[in-house]
Amino acid sequence: MLATAISILASVGVTLELIIIDQSSGEETARHLGPLLRDERVRYVRTPSVGVSRGRNVGLRLATHPLVLLTDDDVEVDKLWALHFMNAMMKHDHAAVGFCRVDDGQHDARLGFVPDHVVEQEVLVTKLVSKARTRGIGAGMAVRRDMVLGFGGFDEVLGPGARLRSGEDRDLAARALGHGYSYCRPLTQSL
Repeated sequence: MLATAISILASVGVTLELIIIDQSSGEETARHLGPLLRDERVRYVRTPSVGVSRGRNVGLRLATHPLVLLTDDDVEVDKLWALHFMNAMMKHDHAAVGFCRVDDGQHDARLGFVPDHVVEQEVLVTKLVSKARTRGIGAGMAVRRDMVLGFGGFDEVLGPGARLRSGEDRDLAARALGHGYSYCRPLTQSL
């Protein structure tokens, strides 16, 4: 998580508010983040809730910006990621959700799988019947705060840490379409 926070705080060209939702049972995360918690751009929140969807909903309710970028605690972003993703989303003002490219980090494939998401072309999805044309992952996601909270946010029974351990990102995109919004997968710099 420390590397993730450091990479986000190194972002350039954007007004930044980093909300860290800590769902751990101990003080280890706060100790690990240490001096970063004194940065005025960081808002650290401990919550007894469990699950990525619950944590994301807490963060969305606390966010003050209309466009919220989401990533996971094991991802490092490029210093231009936020600027490029934000600019790409601004071209699609009716898109409630966006997904960017996420590259897998260095890892030993013999020890397990690291998810990635390759974006080769920009796609704007406006109808549920077209949803099969594109996908995305929550590790590289943007949401328009008011639109997403307006239709209930993330489904808290979905995603890591919840009863149904995946699909929260795709479910949110489908529900956005069901509420008359679009979602996009813009060409952006990768994570």
